[in-house]
Amino acid sequence: MEKEANVKPTVGSNPAARVIGMMGGLTKLARAIDAPVTTVQAWKTRGEIPQRYWGGIFEAAKATSIDLKIEDFVDLPEAEEPAEQGETERDARG
Repeated sequence: MEKEANVKPTVGSNPAARVIGMMGGLTKLARAIDAPVTTVQAWKTRGEIPQRYWGGIFEAAKATSIDLKIEDFVDLPEAEEPAEQGETERDARG
């Protein structure tokens, strides 16, 4: 049986929804870490997973060959593109 490729939810979803989706959904994640489904649903609603659960989720991900990274648990600010040098100089001159 071939494992499904990890498909991340669309950009803009909250970190909890992203991790829950990567782990196969509310019920699968809850079972994997022995937590009530209502707890996992609350994380999705709040948009974050308490750090005390991260270790168990990483272990469950590793056991099922899911490529989960620390970045999946948080929203990192998007890098801003630097202004072109000519624009910067013009802006500085006013």
